[in-house]
Amino acid sequence: MSGIAQIPRSPTPPVIVKDDKVLKIATFSLQKYLKLLLFSPNSVQESEFADEFLSRGGLQSLCEIIKTTSGNTLAYALNSLTSLMDHDHGWETLDSDFIVSIVSILVQQTLVNICRPATAILIKLACADKTSPNPNIQCYGYDVIHQVMQYQPNFMPTLVQRLQSQDYQLCLNSLSLINALLKHVTDLYRIEFTAMLDSLNVRKTVSVGSLAFSLFFFFRSTPIRTLDILILSIRSHLPPLSPMTFHLRLMNDHPSDELAEHLMEFQSLTIRNAHRRRKTQISLDNERHRAMLEEIWALAQVQDVQGTTKWRRIGFSTESPQREFHRAGYFALENMYAFTKKDPEAFAKIILEQINQPEERRCPFAKASIEVTDLLSDYWEISTGCEY
Repeated sequence: MSGIAQIPRSPTPPVIVKDDKVLKIATFSLQKYLKLLLFSPNSVQESEFADEFLSRGGLQSLCEIIKTTSGNTLAYALNSLTSLMDHDHGWETLDSDFIVSIVSILVQQTLVNICRPATAILIKLACADKTSPNPNIQCYGYDVIHQVMQYQPNFMPTLVQRLQSQDYQLCLNSLSLINALLKHVTDLYRIEFTAMLDSLNVRKTVSVGSLAFSLFFFFRSTPIRTLDILILSIRSHLPPLSPMTFHLRLMNDHPSDELAEHLMEFQSLTIRNAHRRRKTQISLDNERHRAMLEEIWALAQVQDVQGTTKWRRIGFSTESPQREFHRAGYFALENMYAFTKKDPEAFAKIILEQINQPEERRCPFAKASIEVTDLLSDYWEISTGCEY
């Protein structure tokens, strides 16, 4: 676990009672008492108990119970920790091994009374970064969760699958955790995390979008024969998009105001994330950007090309393709790349058709794809960063 060295390790925990029955009763009572205190109007009493519990090594004991038990005892301990984490101090010593344990519990356990609090704990950890209003606990955040995810590759697939759970609270917590990760993802991992969400079809799982929303991501989902026909169709048939016309699959299963708020937040964060990718300029010094452009070129399968006309053959205006993304940035490159990867045969055919057309009748692929991304970004105000 040396890859997460910035998280301090917890002190050696006190000895845990080994009698399973006694331990189950103790954790049940602790869970119940902490929950009562949480909703108690006497905040002083709540704070005093939490401080005393922490000073006596209660957090370390609780973490050890979570790592070594199962069933109801584990559920009670997780619920107790969730209540403790509502305090603004005392849990900044949770170490990397423990966070790995929580992620493993979320992936491996199937009982909803265990998965719900485990998800809630990860939400709190994801939000506890330098942007947190709590100055005492800002040592976690997305980067820490990301590193832990490397030890559990099924973490995100499991989380997305639980969006379809019949248990309302588990479904809500799973969406809330995805939102927290989207909101707190750092620039270092933004592109990678976005690609992961796309590969897991998160948007499809969350919602059945309107035609407009589907068209916005058409490079990823729509096979096309000619770009000019598609562009004409988009320009002519875009229906209005608003929260009222955004049909939500999850709302059909779990209609509630609370879930609606989380779904609207997901939509808002998706648009905000797209805006940030749009503002990221393309640079040939960036290894990822350069590799994507070269792969697009390779998939075009253009033969007998002179060096001075290479990029023009697939629809760029110049031989400096990176400069032509200045309006739509990485978001446009991402869409172009996704389309070529999804159906390379169709892409190569489009390029061949356009090359064989007289120059005045061509629909240059690169220019058209950038224009469509830019057009739809303006339509949904992604270009200005506005949110619904």
